[in-house]
Amino acid sequence: MRLATERSIPVIDGLEILVRQAIEADRIWLGPFEAPNWRDVLEKLRSGLI
Repeated sequence: MRLATERSIPVIDGLEILVRQAIEADRIWLGPFEAPNWRDVLEKLRSGLI
């Protein structure tokens, strides 16, 4: 990740991948929903709110 960042190559860390997968799994099991989206969840996780 460090090398990619140094070369301005976009990276996605493991937490973001996990959150995106969880949101998609919820959509499969629970049906469509608008909120929360993966960005909102990731922001709260990283800020320590959840």
